[in-house]
Amino acid sequence: MWSTFIMDLLLVLQAFGNPVTPSDDAAQFDFNNNGVIDMSDFIHMLSLQPPIAEDTTIYCNSHEKTSR
Repeated sequence: MWSTFIMDLLLVLQAFGNPVTPSDDAAQFDFNNNGVIDMSDFIHMLSLQPPIAEDTTIYCNSHEKTSR
């Protein structure tokens, strides 16, 4: 899920400021349908980021003592 979001975000950044046609890969990210990937499209894309999963891993901070 995150990998797809990152790849789509990179596509939006690559197309930022450029006009898009319906045949372009970035056309699906022209959320306001004005024919250009602009700041409002970029902000909308950022709002679609997947949630960050809560980390429930238990970490152990103990260090083994070694004699050198």
